[in-house]
Amino acid sequence: MSRYRISAALGATLLILIPAVCANGQTGTGSATVTSRTTTGRVATLQQQLEKGLRVRLPAEFEYVERVALLVQQGRLPLKLVQGSFDYARRRDHRRYPFVYFHRVLDARAKRIGITVLPTAPAGR
Repeated sequence: MSRYRISAALGATLLILIPAVCANGQTGTGSATVTSRTTTGRVATLQQQLEKGLRVRLPAEFEYVERVALLVQQGRLPLKLVQGSFDYARRRDHRRYPFVYFHRVLDARAKRIGITVLPTAPAGR
């Protein structure tokens, strides 16, 4: 195993953390933030986890991830749904560019429960 793959695996391990919901566990309040704590004590927000773990690169992708994090924070999109989509996108053949798979599967799953993540298509597409 190459040095790059070892460091990538270590980085991925640090990004996939046990999420916790602050503010007394209530996700419906505007003050709640979804965070995870690493072994070093640093706190990563859901948005940061998604951006790094999904290898987000384009402005439209950053906008999508920001919207997903906001919907989770507002309690309109279940965290479990986002985590399941995140895990699916990072599995198997999706490792090179997982955002595309995350976007597709999250949109499909959210649509089933009546939620539209982005109401309009991103600009420039």
